[in-house]
Amino acid sequence: MQKILQTDDITDNQVLRKRKRKRTETANSENANSALEKAQVS
Repeated sequence: MQKILQTDDITDNQVLRKRKRKRTETANSENANSALEKAQVS
């Protein structure tokens, strides 16, 4: 039983890391897009 719980914890951590990474990539691409738009407006 303990082993199953540990595996669940590891899986949850991996999912959280992936989500965090995806959110960071999305934020980075949005920042790049807004920088491009500002450069085009100027």
